[in-house]
Amino acid sequence: MNEQPLLPGLRSELEPGEPVFVLRARDPLAPHLAALWAALRKGDTASAVSIFSDTVSDPGYAYHHGEGNANDPQVASASAKAQDMNKWREAHGLVHFGLHTV
Repeated sequence: MNEQPLLPGLRSELEPGEPVFVLRARDPLAPHLAALWAALRKGDTASAVSIFSDTVSDPGYAYHHGEGNANDPQVASASAKAQDMNKWREAHGLVHFGLHTV
């Protein structure tokens, strides 16, 4: 694993053992997921629903993210990371939103 921080100061802001998930710009879902995250953090549910709907209805979505990715190690890693994040949050007494992982 690369020990260099991905963003300046990131390492100093992390709690010990805190899981991190990073999306790179080359991932076609990255801009959509970043926009979705921002809308949800702002509490803008209407925009979040619109972003999600636009993303999954785009013909490119089905082409790049079909059932053929079910065995992709990155997909398995992301699912495991989501579970790790929930476990970390629970261990630190943080609110759990009932995330369902695949």
